Amino acid sequence: MLRDYREGDYFAGFADGEGCFFVGVEPRKQRANVRIGFAITQRDDHVGVLTGLQHCFGGCLSPRTPDIGSPQFLWSVRAKEEVLSLIEYFDAHHLVEKQDEYVVWREAALLYYRHSVGKAGGNSKNPDWLHEAMIAYAAELSELKKYQVE
Repeated sequence: MLRDYREGDYFAGFADGEGCFFVGVEPRKQRANVRIGFAITQRDDHVGVLTGLQHCFGGCLSPRTPDIGSPQFLWSVRAKEEVLSLIEYFDAHHLVEKQDEYVVWREAALLYYRHSVGKAGGNSKNPDWLHEAMIAYAAELSELKKYQVE
């Protein structure tokens, strides 16, 4: 039986240590493709945790073979409904180390979902200001992720 990671703070602690919030903006012919999501990578012998997270929050699970080290699995969430489910969870179960990243990511996701046109990121009908805002959010997240010696 799979654990329900939506209950309690276990997932928040796990995400604080292993998770990655991302806002990606990829150039395309007419407009940038916006990707908003969350991911965790684990060695393949810990895939059970990722399977449980997929069961609770959706997303996809895919194998990865790094050049060095053990085979891994990546769990990633990018669909709007799944991202909103994570926002609901992290609003109720606070992060510690990644709280600043979460706040920026959450703001970017909610702004994008409120103002984007259609389902696909990169829709040419999206306003220019929205793409510029996503580029700014991506840069801000990147800054927050830089290693800093305390």
